Order: sequence, then structure tokens, then C-alpha cells
Amino acid sequence: MEKTECLPIPNLDTRNRIQFHEKKINSLLEITKFNPFLGQESIVSIIDMDGVLCEYGRRNNLDDNFSRFLGLKKIIERSDEFVVYSSRFEINEDSILWEKLKPIFGQTSIVRCPFMVESSKKRLEDFTKKANENCDFRYLMGLKKMRSCFRMDDDLQNIVEKTLRQDKKLVMVGSSIFDRKIVNKNLNLENVYYFNTGHILV
Repeated sequence: MEKTECLPIPNLDTRNRIQFHEKKINSLLEITKFNPFLGQESIVSIIDMDGVLCEYGRRNNLDDNFSRFLGLKKIIERSDEFVVYSSRFEINEDSILWEKLKPIFGQTSIVRCPFMVESSKKRLEDFTKKANENCDFRYLMGLKKMRSCFRMDDDLQNIVEKTLRQDKKLVMVGSSIFDRKIVNKNLNLENVYYFNTGHILV
């Protein structure tokens, strides 16, 4: 029998490996107290809708809502581009289906998960423009978010590549293991900042 020699497995030193910046937060108001918001760098911000923006799955009160939108305003004021990222499904407000669902899901300014309608998107866009008229506003909606856990969605990939190519800072505010998986798998770069609100699923 032919004898084969096994080569030793090299000891890989990962201490110098580039990592993204990550910080646990309790409120959107905290984010602008940390880099990259402390400097003058150009920033592109991507925020998860339900776990962060709407705090779906947690009890809300007037103070929580005010604090959240004040924090959001501060983030937008420092951002060149603001992207809302969600796994919701868009639905036509003129459809018979929405007519039946609206009494349950449509009684708030931003309709409840798992749906999204044009009027809610318009309210978010108006809010963004009032906070910073020079900030570009985009939506990334639907199953693309879930697919990005395994392979980065093309729209997100384009945003990331353009942001880093222009030497801007990329900020992602997520809330769940899915958001963390997207960053961990795809955004392992020193110009990426991930803020985690600590939800489990949403």
C-alpha cells in the first residue's frame, strides 16, 4: 500500500483580519454618539424596518415613538443616502384584498407588518426629506432581505459596492439574527458599521 504524507495544517493568524465595527444599542438616539457619525465622513445608512424603525414585537408608548423618530432624524441628517430594508410584502391600496385587511393592518401611519403600502412609503420619504432634503431615499422590500442571509441581494450589493468605492462609511442598523447574518456573511470591511438593537427574530 502506498504511503501518503499528510502536510500539517498551517496556523492561520486572524488577528489582523479586517472586521466590521459592531455595537449593541438600546435606542436609535445612541447611534449618532458613535463613529462614524462623530466625524465628517459621508455616510450611507441602511435600517431594518420592523425590528428597528417600528420596534415590532415590543410594547410601544408615546415616549418610545418620539425617541425613535428623533434618533432616526439625527441619523438621516448625517446621511447622504437612507435605505429602509424590510422583508414586508407590498400590496396595492386599491385592491379588494387591502380593503379587507386595512381595518386590521392599516390603522397606523406606517401600516403593520407584514404589509407595506404606497402611502406609508410616501410618509417615510417625506419624513426623510424634511430631516435632510439632500438625502437620497430608497426602499429594499420583500423576500430579497431573507435571500441576503445566504447571498447578498443585487440591489444591496450595488449599494455596498458604490458606497465603499466612493470611500464612504456604510452604516447598517439591524435587529435580529438575520440582519447579523447578512452583515457577517457579506460586509466584512473596516468601513462598515453595524448597530444591533438585540431582537431575536424580527
